[in-house]
Amino acid sequence: MNLVRLIVFVTLILPGLSVAAEVTLKDRIDLAFTEILHTRMGKAICANILGAQPEAIAFHLGVSAQRAKEIASDCMGSQGSPWIVETSYLDIQKLTLVPYKGRRYFVDTAPTSVPIESWTDPFTNATILFSKEGGLAYPRLVQLLAHEMAVYFDSKANPAHRDAQNLLAMRNLKLSPALGMDPLIALTDPLVAHTLTFVRALQVEFAIVDELVANGRIDAPKDNGDAYLRYLISPQCQQECLMDLVARMHETYLPIGLPLLAYAPHFRSLLAGEILHLGPNWSTPQWALYQRSVNQYPADYLSLENSAGRGPLAGVRRMFDSGQQAAPDFQAVTDFERDDLWVLEKPVLIGTKTESGETLLEFMKRPLLSGYNIMLSSGPRVRVRTGNVE
Repeated sequence: MNLVRLIVFVTLILPGLSVAAEVTLKDRIDLAFTEILHTRMGKAICANILGAQPEAIAFHLGVSAQRAKEIASDCMGSQGSPWIVETSYLDIQKLTLVPYKGRRYFVDTAPTSVPIESWTDPFTNATILFSKEGGLAYPRLVQLLAHEMAVYFDSKANPAHRDAQNLLAMRNLKLSPALGMDPLIALTDPLVAHTLTFVRALQVEFAIVDELVANGRIDAPKDNGDAYLRYLISPQCQQECLMDLVARMHETYLPIGLPLLAYAPHFRSLLAGEILHLGPNWSTPQWALYQRSVNQYPADYLSLENSAGRGPLAGVRRMFDSGQQAAPDFQAVTDFERDDLWVLEKPVLIGTKTESGETLLEFMKRPLLSGYNIMLSSGPRVRVRTGNVE
């Protein structure tokens, strides 16, 4: 199915932001993607996923039609990458709850305590870039766009989805016999999946940004030399390091567990069958909490978001509103994820290995980019707390 259409580029005009500033933002994003797609990794994505097709580049990356033509001519015939599975651009499908829209960008410069730096919304095909400083420095813009491009094309984000079978690495994945929950379903829980998506996208981001910095194309972004981030993408960060990060970020995501579950309908559908299969020894109140947390509250949340006509930015701000997080429905999902579901997921995340002996988390750390299995790929670039660097 050909889903490539001409994009209508939409940006957020904040109070006090002039029309000239809006045009400048568009131009800066055009320029940033020109730089990103001129790197080795960027060219490989352009050629092997987007087919060096101007319409696909404009639609999926949100650049202007004219700039997309220039980018396409530059990346034709580019070499591939071990991280990329060649895809026909006609096979790329992004699922949204609204009529299919091309990629859009919003910039939020409001002073908030949102602990994320960028966010790709799975239902609106929109990316929100956060900047506390009242503006977004160009190197930072390049960095965030490179990261969210990797999120957009991340084919491991939903490893239990049937579309993953289009990918040889996923189709040939053989896991050691699991005691308890299906490991791929545990990995699809957004409170787990977003952390591993972050680590995979971080590797793509650094590959692109490091090349641009080395070639004098941009200055190094502020956290480009962060020792812990460098450690996360290094070969030294293996099972223990990854599990530590997953566990810490799981705790960080708990207060927004409700919207994350709401934005993960495929996981909720899989979980219903998995819980029925496992038959956990839950009390009557625990079963009731499960039903409300997985079925009622996410459906109510999405219904409210849709009926209110909120845009992606308003939805994200609502997620991180402290008063909202204290509401009974948010708190109930937090309790369920922490006290009931995590107990089922954690053992298989720790103990599952592939047929080759590699741990499942180490397999999931490696980037896999394509146009397949990305219908609801999403997630934030988070500000992680420093962990152990060994």
